[in-house]
Amino acid sequence: RASEILVAVKEASGNLQQVMHLLNGDRPVDFAVLSGDDNLTLPMMACGAHGLISVVANAYPAYSELVRAARQGAMPKARAWHYRYLELIESLFAEGNPAGVKYVLSQMGIGSAATRLPLVGISDALKVKLDQLMQRVAASSSAPN
Repeated sequence: RASEILVAVKEASGNLQQVMHLLNGDRPVDFAVLSGDDNLTLPMMACGAHGLISVVANAYPAYSELVRAARQGAMPKARAWHYRYLELIESLFAEGNPAGVKYVLSQMGIGSAATRLPLVGISDALKVKLDQLMQRVAASSSAPN
């Protein structure tokens, strides 16, 4: 039986209606629904998702505090984490994944921004924007209220 093997699903369709039907549907009580879209994690958690498989947390592990806050019912705190990183998340995906996060990690001294074909690196304009967003996030390094 599939229910004895499957324990979770990474939901990254970008379709909140589909997510709500999944969360509200007939599934085992211990079957987890995980967000696979960093930018939709807050609304998914508000609807009952259980966690996140994150891209941004590779560079900013503190982003997991959004999930922790939402699971504790501290939605104002979760919302603050969401908005702190929202523009950065949008920019990380602006020219495809994983090129954005690879660039950010390389700027942090972790790995290389190089990609292998058919993937390509991000544009110079996006590099400038990501550099600015990284500075903004760094400047707000304390936990949001």
